[in-house]
Amino acid sequence: MSSLRTLLGGREAAIATVSQWIQSSPSAWCKCYKILTVLVLGHLALQTWCSLPRWHGHWWSMGDATQWHTCRKLYLVQIGMTTLAATISLHVQVRGLAGTQGILPFPRHAADRIRRYSTAERLLSWERVSSDPLRWAARCMNVLEARWWAQGCHIDAKYPNEWWQKEASGLTDSKLTRLCFIGEVASIVVIVSSLLDGIAGCNGPCIPLEFMLGAIRAVALLVATLGYRILRGCTGVFTALQWDSLVIEANMLALPLALPMLPNSWLPAVLLPQQLCVFKCMFGAGVVKRRSRCPRWAASTAMDLHYETQPLPHWASWYAHKLPHWWHAQECWISFITQLMLPFFQWGTWHCRLLTFLGYAALMGAIGVTGSYGFFNFQVLGLGLSMLDDSLLPVSLSRHCQPLPDWVALLLLPPVLALGLWIGAACGLALLQLPRLTGVLVPDRGSLAERALLAAQRAHEGLCPLGVGHCYGPFAGMTTFRWELIFEVSSDGGTWTQLELPYKPGCIDARPRWMPIGHFARLDWRLWFVPLSMGRGRWELPDWVEGFVAQLLRGSAPVAALTLQHKAIVASPPRFVRISVWDYHFSSCCDPLAVHHCSQVITTSAEHSAAYKPSNGCQPRLASNGLQSSGCHDASAVQWGRWWYRRLVGRIGTYQLHLGQLQCFSEGDKY
Repeated sequence: MSSLRTLLGGREAAIATVSQWIQSSPSAWCKCYKILTVLVLGHLALQTWCSLPRWHGHWWSMGDATQWHTCRKLYLVQIGMTTLAATISLHVQVRGLAGTQGILPFPRHAADRIRRYSTAERLLSWERVSSDPLRWAARCMNVLEARWWAQGCHIDAKYPNEWWQKEASGLTDSKLTRLCFIGEVASIVVIVSSLLDGIAGCNGPCIPLEFMLGAIRAVALLVATLGYRILRGCTGVFTALQWDSLVIEANMLALPLALPMLPNSWLPAVLLPQQLCVFKCMFGAGVVKRRSRCPRWAASTAMDLHYETQPLPHWASWYAHKLPHWWHAQECWISFITQLMLPFFQWGTWHCRLLTFLGYAALMGAIGVTGSYGFFNFQVLGLGLSMLDDSLLPVSLSRHCQPLPDWVALLLLPPVLALGLWIGAACGLALLQLPRLTGVLVPDRGSLAERALLAAQRAHEGLCPLGVGHCYGPFAGMTTFRWELIFEVSSDGGTWTQLELPYKPGCIDARPRWMPIGHFARLDWRLWFVPLSMGRGRWELPDWVEGFVAQLLRGSAPVAALTLQHKAIVASPPRFVRISVWDYHFSSCCDPLAVHHCSQVITTSAEHSAAYKPSNGCQPRLASNGLQSSGCHDASAVQWGRWWYRRLVGRIGTYQLHLGQLQCFSEGDKY
């Protein structure tokens, strides 16, 4: 027993030491960056050397070289599948989120893009391409987006700021749905063409066919990425998540991989940016947890509340929450190892890379089983494929067509290595944003380190407008409470019916729903952030929440389709919508002796009918923010259900439409 306590004490001391380095030690960060640079360069050199053809006296042979072709194909397949899943998920919601009758109508955004970027601008100009090709590429994306919105529109020059509000403007929902359809078709083309790569062999007549197939794949990937980029821009806050940025960045980094007939010796350099991308995703997630000084992560109690307070829990989260504290403490320790220590092993030998991939897979699988995170889990897991060579994969696809002579591939290898390092530096420079400490990286003036840093900064500045070089780090601080916005509709102001969303907690007797893998309920997810801000003192409702309420009162069919009562809302639009804030907890009433462990409340089922006394001061907080309490100390304010129990924190207000404008009434006012 004493040895166990010693082991646990040593573990906690190691976590505390690493946390202190992350929070306040620039010298530790300097050493970390130096070690990482040596590991990355050594990894690239070793993998490139192992992938070179061997000279056997009279000919070059690839028999003993490390192959990366199956890895490349599977990686492109997962890129296509991730983009396809993200686009399909957005397709079924886009009219309700950003349609003309949606929460955030896209015509305003489209008119702004048309106004900022001239649709008549000439793009194919050699002077502009040769002077700054990256800035020209970013400009092309913006101009092409403006042309897409302007196609078929009737722009009234007399009303430059209001023309898009007219029904005859030409900005209809078909522009959004067609854009989704184009992205879906392009993603399918990427998947199919990647699987068919090299299937025809490398005979003389088949080489043009293979080249055409690779060119189609690269163009399709570019089209799918541009389509998702446009959709992300017009849907605003609903796609302003880190994994949406990761979709675009991963696709842009995969464009060189999609090119046809790449020699095997080039693939380690082309795969390097993808490997850096998955490294910064995992390592960044670990760093922000320790950098945030969150006491929950420091005390290994974060997972005690994670399953209950995460954005969209499902029924498996309910059971995971019931596990004992010692289990949740081990989960914190496993997260620490997987996100802070394991990423460095991906630059090692094949044993280390396989171990790292399996660790990533286990973590992503556990997150996917106990929470609803859409396509994020297999997105990160797919990025991890870039660190595996063909010998570590359980499958082997058809052999790659490589008509380029080996001596030509070797001759062009140095510029390919330089390109891979340049793109990798642009992608990995975001790691410098993690410490948030002064004096972390100050190289000597005129030194090699300073020149390398300046080159990386120029690469980042060039590729950042294209979506490359983001910094990732989700769930820095653990949320310690769960407040939910509850919407109720009424036709007379007296009888209220609670509005249910597909995956957002609502009815306390309804089993939390499991969101399908790959799907991402944007409205349900975003509504989680609003009361989170309220619990931290910001009580104003965002404009898009009021837009959601206004469209419900108008009976908008696309917005009603985002709820479970869409038929009733469309058939008979409500006259009033009431918004309340409720404090939700997983129910523990099934066990009479069970205690619900939470920082805000300690409640047993024996106190079912007793007065509820919140420990976070509900009444003073409501009063200081101008809201009315619903009787926090009244036993009737606590409602117990099969899966949840909740208490009423306060009423935000009641909304109705008056002369087409949204009006809000506080509790007690007459409608």
